[in-house]
Amino acid sequence: MRGRPTGLQRLAQRLSSQRQSDCSRFQRQQLHPRPNPLKK
Repeated sequence: MRGRPTGLQRLAQRLSSQRQSDCSRFQRQQLHPRPNPLKK
């Protein structure tokens, strides 16, 4: 049971890693904002 992660643990891990990547992507956009043609 402890050896291999259950589906719930895997799901939580994927969610946390996804949230971390989203956060880093957001920070990169804040640091280097690209000019948005739609927003004037």
